[in-house]
Amino acid sequence: MTALTFGGPGAWAAGCLDCHPSAAVGHASGHAFGATDCGPCHGGDPLAAARDAAHQGLVAFPGQMADVPRTCGGCHPAQVEAVRASPMATLRGMVATTRRVIAGDGHSEHLESSGRPRAPDAGALPSGQHGPGIAGLGSSPADTLLRKLCVGCHLGRPKTRHAHDPVRDRGGGCLACHVNAYRRGAHPEVSARVEDARCFGCHSRSGRISLSYAGLAEVNEDADSHAAAAGRLADGRWVERRAADAHHRAGLACIDCHTGAELMDLRPPAGLARAPEAGASAAADRQRGSAGSVRCVDCHGPTRVQARLEELSAWQRERLRGSVPTGDPQRLVALTGRHGTPLAGLEITSEGTFLHRRIGGGRVAVPPYRAVSHSLAGAHTRLGCETCHSEWAPRCYGCHLVYDPASPQWDHVAGAETPGRWRERRWATRNGLPLLGVRADGRVGLFVPGMVMTVAHPDWPGPELKRIFAAITPHTTGRARGCPTCHRSAEALGLGAGRLARGADGWTLEAEHPALADGLPPDAWTDLGGARAGAATRPGDRPLAPAELRRVLAVDADNR
Repeated sequence: MTALTFGGPGAWAAGCLDCHPSAAVGHASGHAFGATDCGPCHGGDPLAAARDAAHQGLVAFPGQMADVPRTCGGCHPAQVEAVRASPMATLRGMVATTRRVIAGDGHSEHLESSGRPRAPDAGALPSGQHGPGIAGLGSSPADTLLRKLCVGCHLGRPKTRHAHDPVRDRGGGCLACHVNAYRRGAHPEVSARVEDARCFGCHSRSGRISLSYAGLAEVNEDADSHAAAAGRLADGRWVERRAADAHHRAGLACIDCHTGAELMDLRPPAGLARAPEAGASAAADRQRGSAGSVRCVDCHGPTRVQARLEELSAWQRERLRGSVPTGDPQRLVALTGRHGTPLAGLEITSEGTFLHRRIGGGRVAVPPYRAVSHSLAGAHTRLGCETCHSEWAPRCYGCHLVYDPASPQWDHVAGAETPGRWRERRWATRNGLPLLGVRADGRVGLFVPGMVMTVAHPDWPGPELKRIFAAITPHTTGRARGCPTCHRSAEALGLGAGRLARGADGWTLEAEHPALADGLPPDAWTDLGGARAGAATRPGDRPLAPAELRRVLAVDADNR
């Protein structure tokens, strides 16, 4: 691939602005050079008189994954290298999970121990736009499901026009996050101030984090749900109002908690990263990337990791550039407990801790953890903050997928309509308290249905029932849930809705919903005796075991 050649200041813009005068305005401060120097990003030949010659080698959308090493990479090589291998580009977690849980695909060993995808199977359509995990997708049932329905949400999806649609605008590589506004008569603003709308297109689906954070909840596609709904999204989904996350109510944007290093999967140099959390495997860490590196305790305490500015490495100092201004080498900085990344914008003073908001400006006080408000902390050492402080989560207990080989459907890898269509039908879309389960690290966390569905494919003997739950951090932070909502709730314990009763022989449950083919109600993950249990999207995650259920139910929650 031919590298772009750079002219001196103004050399490139001289000819470009004759036809594109609006390109001289609208640039964010970090890319202000673009007002007089188009070449570093776009290439082309501004000295050519003819249009075709001037556009020779032109890169219209410089952030695309196929071009980014020679465009954005000219100034940001470390970020480009990390992003191209990140989960947002490769979707390696989505690919590995889907292959594992969809029967008949033969791809459960998709990821080698190194974390690199294996060679593509027959039917794969590699492309420079896609990460290796996506380009290696073939024609198995799991892979066609990914190609037709899922992998439209990834950074390699080509961007072919300027638009700002938070619900449907995806792809474009670096532009997927860093283009915030398309003002008429101006160059699009490319900025590190990533607005929440840029997260919404991909993260309002699946776990629906962007919806939940803003206090929106997807509801059934039926007349009864529409009557109580707040309205429809641009893609036709109906939503209702729920309590927004406390951080959203305080005016915090996604990037106030999720650092640039986390989002771009920028790992600290060897020797700087902290040891993995107990029970966390290296393979799982690679699959997730740096997502989730920021935890509640990193800001609120009581186990916050702190360091003075003078103690930081060059890599850590770079992560703080442009955040809270101070030259005091004794200034305290909070670090993430997982990767040791400093939290930009967090100011630790003798008066308290404050967060300087990245979007909208101003600062907000960060309330500290108070032991007096957590009198039962000693009995809940296996629980994270979100286990009690998440007010609700999306829960969908009904879905049917069927593959029709005779009908065409858009293929996100091929970039064209190809034979074969996955048809999806959903029902029983609910929103409420998430249920409890045990993560691979042994801690008790929150789970929601990842797949409670029947899947039908002509290559299989018949439809197959999938009951698979997924760990979630709902992003609906608020007041802590009451003790009975766990210790006396069949739903919270993964048993499904129903009436719990304690008799001489122990606990019994009268389920609210009839059982499906596997013997469990549609909203259950397990039963009291542990004879039946669903699976989890991540290896090692599981529902509460019978002994754990009995221990939770033994607590006198009503008198707490």
